[in-house]
Amino acid sequence: MKIDRRYFNVIFSSLIALIMSFCMSFFMLLINIGFSKIFFNAWMKSFGLGFIIALPISIIFIPIIRTGLEKIFEKK
Repeated sequence: MKIDRRYFNVIFSSLIALIMSFCMSFFMLLINIGFSKIFFNAWMKSFGLGFIIALPISIIFIPIIRTGLEKIFEKK
């Protein structure tokens, strides 16, 4: 199955936000509260909030950063 190229930035940014918020929320909670009875619920709450914050940030800034980097790096 192929997806139209115009959706690349939104899908890429969404997946990056999902993976980053999932991993970051896990490790930050592990460092701050350790494994406990409330860990899973706290992790899912933190992950959900983190994703809600990370998604618009990644959709806005990943294309800007990519464009800026393409201007300073040579193409081969």
